[in-house]
Amino acid sequence: MTRRNWSRRLMAAMAALMVLWPFANSDLTASADPVSDDLVFGIYDLPNSSFEESEPDGSASQWTLLQPLTAGVTASVSDERSYNGSRSLQLTDGSTTETVAVGSVPIQVKPLETYTATGMLFIESGRSSFYMRFFDAGGNGVGDIVDHKQTGLGAWQQVKVSGQAPANAAYVRIFASISPLWMAKSYYDDFSITGRFAQEQAIPGVLAIEADPVLQSEETLTVSLGVRYAAQLQTVNAIVGYDSSRFEVVDVNFTAPFDTGASSLDTSAPGQLVVHASADTGNAVNGDGGVAEIRFKAVRQGRGELTLSESSTLGKSDAGQTGRIYTLPSDQTIRIEVIGDPADVNRDDRIDQTDLMMTAKRAGAALTDQTRHLDVNGDGVIDRADMETIAYKWMDEDEAAAGATWQAEEDVVPVAASATAIADLRFGEPESLGSPVQNVATLDAAYGYENGIAVMYTTVSGDPAVFNVVDLHNNALLKSFPLNGSVNAWSHAVDQSGNVYIAATSKLFRYSPSTGQLTDLGVAIASESLIYDIEIDEGGRVYGGTSPSGKVFRYDPATSQFTDYGSMVPGNQIARSIAYYNGKVYAGIGPNGAIIQLNPATGAKEELALPVLEGVAEYPFVYGLDARGDYLFAYLYGNGIDSLIIYDLINGQWLNDVYTGVKGLHMSAVYDGKTYFVWDGMLASFDLTTGTVQTTGISYSVGLRHTGWVSFPGDPPADGSTLVSIQYNGTVAKLNPQSGRSGQLPVVVQGEPIEIHSLEKGPDGALYMGAFMSSTGVRYDPATASSFSFPMGQAESMGVLGNRVYFGVYPGAYVHEWDTTKPLQTEASQPDQNPRLTFHIGNEQDRPYVMESYGTKLFVGTIPDYGKLGGALVVHDTLSLQTDVYRHVVNNQSIVGLAYRDGKIYGSSSIHGGQGSTPTETSAKMFVWDVEGGGKISEFEPDIPGALKAPIMISGLTFGPDGLLWAAADGIIFALDPDTLEVAKSKVIYPGVTEYGKWRPIHMRWGSDGLLYTDLHGQLTIVDTATMEHRSLPVITPLFELGEDGNIYYAEATELKKIQIARANAPVHPGSLSLEGDSELVTGRQASMALLTDQANSLYALKATIHYDPAVFHWDGVVAGSLFRDGELFYRETVPGRIELVLTLTGARSIRSDGEAAILHLTALNGDPSASVRLDGRSLLLADDAHITGGFFPVGQDRVWAAGVYEPEDANRDGLLNDADISDVAQHAGMAVDAATARYDLNGDGRIDVKDIALAAYRIRGTT
Repeated sequence: MTRRNWSRRLMAAMAALMVLWPFANSDLTASADPVSDDLVFGIYDLPNSSFEESEPDGSASQWTLLQPLTAGVTASVSDERSYNGSRSLQLTDGSTTETVAVGSVPIQVKPLETYTATGMLFIESGRSSFYMRFFDAGGNGVGDIVDHKQTGLGAWQQVKVSGQAPANAAYVRIFASISPLWMAKSYYDDFSITGRFAQEQAIPGVLAIEADPVLQSEETLTVSLGVRYAAQLQTVNAIVGYDSSRFEVVDVNFTAPFDTGASSLDTSAPGQLVVHASADTGNAVNGDGGVAEIRFKAVRQGRGELTLSESSTLGKSDAGQTGRIYTLPSDQTIRIEVIGDPADVNRDDRIDQTDLMMTAKRAGAALTDQTRHLDVNGDGVIDRADMETIAYKWMDEDEAAAGATWQAEEDVVPVAASATAIADLRFGEPESLGSPVQNVATLDAAYGYENGIAVMYTTVSGDPAVFNVVDLHNNALLKSFPLNGSVNAWSHAVDQSGNVYIAATSKLFRYSPSTGQLTDLGVAIASESLIYDIEIDEGGRVYGGTSPSGKVFRYDPATSQFTDYGSMVPGNQIARSIAYYNGKVYAGIGPNGAIIQLNPATGAKEELALPVLEGVAEYPFVYGLDARGDYLFAYLYGNGIDSLIIYDLINGQWLNDVYTGVKGLHMSAVYDGKTYFVWDGMLASFDLTTGTVQTTGISYSVGLRHTGWVSFPGDPPADGSTLVSIQYNGTVAKLNPQSGRSGQLPVVVQGEPIEIHSLEKGPDGALYMGAFMSSTGVRYDPATASSFSFPMGQAESMGVLGNRVYFGVYPGAYVHEWDTTKPLQTEASQPDQNPRLTFHIGNEQDRPYVMESYGTKLFVGTIPDYGKLGGALVVHDTLSLQTDVYRHVVNNQSIVGLAYRDGKIYGSSSIHGGQGSTPTETSAKMFVWDVEGGGKISEFEPDIPGALKAPIMISGLTFGPDGLLWAAADGIIFALDPDTLEVAKSKVIYPGVTEYGKWRPIHMRWGSDGLLYTDLHGQLTIVDTATMEHRSLPVITPLFELGEDGNIYYAEATELKKIQIARANAPVHPGSLSLEGDSELVTGRQASMALLTDQANSLYALKATIHYDPAVFHWDGVVAGSLFRDGELFYRETVPGRIELVLTLTGARSIRSDGEAAILHLTALNGDPSASVRLDGRSLLLADDAHITGGFFPVGQDRVWAAGVYEPEDANRDGLLNDADISDVAQHAGMAVDAATARYDLNGDGRIDVKDIALAAYRIRGTT
């Protein structure tokens, strides 16, 4: 008996099969009671782990929402897909501002123990998350471990997170989630968590079967039944089904401690056995081990299955008292291949051309695990002997068919008449071209001292973001730490002990200068995707403001707890700025500006009335908020406003002065009783004693971020008198108000890959890319695989007009121009700057998301500013430089689709406005615009067949070669007649999709092959608009382009990827065959005829059947022709009159020219003027890739070689022997012997003379 290492082998089986149980109901709730030390390592008994049970409202039983569902977000049990069982948990999120998270029951854990959660995830579109969150006894989150998935579209994949429970953890929950940053549709199934639990909380174990997948007929198959993660396992009743026509049960051997008298095997039911395994009382199993080994005898070749039934049960040691048993959620099946004939090398139960080609291709190759099966005769080499065995067995299998009545057919047409252009496409595997945008984007910094050296703490945006410690005295990078689970950091703050807190995306981190360690403190508030600003009070507690719910939180390092104070102003999505003063927290809100005073002790909120400002009807964002001295400084930004207002915290009133033209984000740290800010391009000071403002004379046009005062050696006039502030590109500004000097420290932090945000093919064939929250663009040349970067803000979209590329940049809706015929020149002080700012849209517009061009005009569709509704259609003339902005072309909607035709712009909209706005409309529109007249001709809602509801975004507008206007919405593409504006064509490609999209349009691009390529619903899709057939690629992306080389280029987060496209109209046709030889044969003499190729193309092998009349011919043999001289030939006469022959090359070769495939030799036995030899039309030609593509082509129509067979004396070839033949020989006497007269040289001596006449007379008359 062979013992199996279940710890290793069953782990591998489970990784593939994930056989888990639908666990019994549990009443466990969060408890502060300590977990007992009497623990087992196992799998927690998780209720409804496979989501088979649901509530009346469709939600998953015993699973709860982290927060209520909002519009466009769903969470329910679905029977559309399942990994095990029949149902799964479906999450959908159609918004980039909403989130959905569904969590398990609380699971009691032991601090500092390691726990691993797994699940199965099916991503239909977008990006989804799976995570564990640990909680303390009070219900406060104390740590998250997250797995984000964006790849693996269209297939079930495992998600897994593992980590140590924090020291103050009391329980953990498992969550399925979609982040508010992403839109997605996903399915979750089969959740589990392993770790150390109380015995009563764990399932009895995981059961699986294992066996070698291949064996020879008549061999013994050993099937191992084992258990992993056993917890007090006492009994197993395993029901195994098997194919009784292929397998016979031999016996079973039980593994200790199940090798007791109580264990037995029941084989009474045909095709089924039951293993009853029982351990002795008090000897229950914990951990991993075997249960039994079952032996079968393989009695017949072919593929068979063994199935561990879902009705199998496991029982714990207390099952007698509790009555609880555990069953499988579904059957577990393993497939066993019983090999009957080694010549069937591809194991498809037949021996044919594929087996021969597979072997011939690897002839002479070394034996490996991948090639050993090709050594058919087992002599240690892959050679002619193996091919010979296969060839003759192939002939055997075809003999019956070859002997059947053959009806000659027309020549076979190799390409099916129904083949379409889409079916002809062949796509390569995605190839990563790297992360082209390597950018230093630093949003903020904090300052301190380490070992007497002034240091800066800053974070470079990336995936993940990277926290850096920089030596300012020597401008050197000291340390770097990845901030896993984050992409940026908007704020940093230093507490009284020098600890640095980093607000990184939705998480809080802490860096300790004393230990040099970075600690992940977890997600502050599960519903929030971004922390914008943090401040620290006198007790070291951290306060932060968030998005998208405008909440404020507190983190208390003494308890490691987060406190959620809720949304500050209902309906406002962002708490953009935070200040702390004298026990109160002040939150700056947007997009509708407000300041909220929060009492953290009581949670009470009070709005601070804002002053009336001249010309300001509606306050924009309170973008920055700082308490300095006894003043609160509020920086207002948006809607064309960039002002600073100041509140006297002692007297409770606003100062009268309003400073416009201010650059945020923060007031400086205090130095010598003053705080500094940027006003009208100058550094200015505010005296905290006198309340007066004074400029310093230092020009500075960039806003201050968090600042510090640093003593640089040699900087006069006093120590600590230089103000430092990080800039967006990583440089550090040095401003010394005392000396009036300014300067910069060069970038020393390393750039990080930045997510690609826009992608467009330029007129020069290069690909231009913009990146998210970046100051860099990239030009990539596919022809040379080279790239370079250039200064560019966050380009929301790009467009092409002539030789120029245009970039629509956020924020502020600025449009930049790149002349591709001119060199890069980025110095603003020099002439011919390229790229350059060409115009500003203004008019409360913020994001240019779509561009179109015609003639000298550039058309732009925009999204409005924060909190605003009403995008714009922008028409910019590149000659006159006139820019016309038409807002509310579609009332309260944004413009996301544009296409030009015959003096008209055809446009489409999204109901969404600027960030933080609430749509007032419910359905997107389309419109037609008169370019010359500058007015709207019509506005309408297209009637889209198959749409479940009116779409909220219509985009992707493009005119096709058919003259129709093509567009996309949700999961549908459709085409309008531009004259009638009626839908002429449509197809629902992704059914069930609704409320898709916000700002970024769907892209539609026409290939040179006439097909339409699109990222419909975020998935690469190709459509034949003539037939409306489509093909979906397993690629999720919001951005793609078609290169000049005909390949697809697309963005996947920070990476640019390429998919090569090849067109294969059909499998390569290797040509045809024919027979050729003399038309006249003479009895008693051997004749030769050639088997010839006709239009040979990538020919590798052939199998020919030759028919002849055995009364007329004797078969003498065949030799390989010139084309196959270095190949292998196999032939035989299967029955008299029928010859089978196989010719094959070996190795990696093919035939691409015509010639002799084989030479056939026959001897004529008896005269027959109408004799023939026939090449069977079922003879096959095999292309060199036929074993992969199935390119096996029959000759089609019989090929016939007709020849008259005559006696030698039948000189006139009339089939008779008489005096006419004697006369004919006599008439040719004395003539030279050539091809035309050879028949008269009866004795073959090279002369036609009296001897030949006498021989004819003798044969005919019997006398000379």
